Amino acid sequence: MAGLSEAVLRKTVYSLGSLGLTVTELVPIEGLLRGRLKLSEYLSKDDLEFTSLQLSGSTPERFLEAGRMAVDYGARMIDVNMGCPVPKITKSGGGSALLREPVKARRVVEILSANLPVPVTAKIRSGWDEGSVNFADVGKALEDGGAAAITLHSRTRKAMYTGKADWKQIALLKKSVSVPVIGNGDITRPQEAKRMFDETGCDAVMIGRGAVRNPFIFKQTTEFLETGSYGEPGMEERLAFMKRHFEDLISSLEAGKALHYMKLFVGKFTRGMDHAASLRQSLSVVKTPFELLSLFNEWAEEQN
Repeated sequence: MAGLSEAVLRKTVYSLGSLGLTVTELVPIEGLLRGRLKLSEYLSKDDLEFTSLQLSGSTPERFLEAGRMAVDYGARMIDVNMGCPVPKITKSGGGSALLREPVKARRVVEILSANLPVPVTAKIRSGWDEGSVNFADVGKALEDGGAAAITLHSRTRKAMYTGKADWKQIALLKKSVSVPVIGNGDITRPQEAKRMFDETGCDAVMIGRGAVRNPFIFKQTTEFLETGSYGEPGMEERLAFMKRHFEDLISSLEAGKALHYMKLFVGKFTRGMDHAASLRQSLSVVKTPFELLSLFNEWAEEQN
């Protein structure tokens, strides 16, 4: 979700309703502590109440320094990333590399939960590879260290995002620990969210890539869980969401960054829409976010 779950999108999706908690992009603690990164780039003051700050690193004491910085900024929940599979993160001992060191993983959560006045959670994967599937042991270590909740993406680090997530592992983790377990992996429709609840007994579900493809999925899932059915947003509602998001990007970010995200989300949001190819083809020539917004508005008028 790096480059996708930025603050403006989180706030816009949250405004649609039924979304209980959002999580920031992964924030490397060394970048924060050395001044290369700013918390304001990841966590907006507007979404402190419903957003958890996700930190990544490998040294417990450095985690605590970054955690204190985050709490001073206003963070109300810290999530420790122990699931990111990309080599840039794992080669320095962060992300899913921590699954190979359960004692250190426990210590990270322990030092944070013992010294910070906010809940500390962790997100893990099944294990490093198929030969070291140790999510249950890691989960128990994290619970012993004081984790308030654990999220399991039920793929190994080696699997990255390929294959199918093994939801049976989520059910096993739920039986192994007493803290809340959040299930993650392969939820793209409300029916799949309900099936995960039914099959695993998990306390909550986390939706990532599926929400980028369909920002309405949280509202639809709540509706489906409550009534057994859900509605699909019409073209007018989809276009209104996109326009609001693009306007929020322009008003919240500097021009270059706003244009970058607008181009990114035009591709994501219009996937599968009729007559969207012409809009996507224009992305290579627009120079400013206002120019892209104007083209989008013209295109949207033709769709109604």
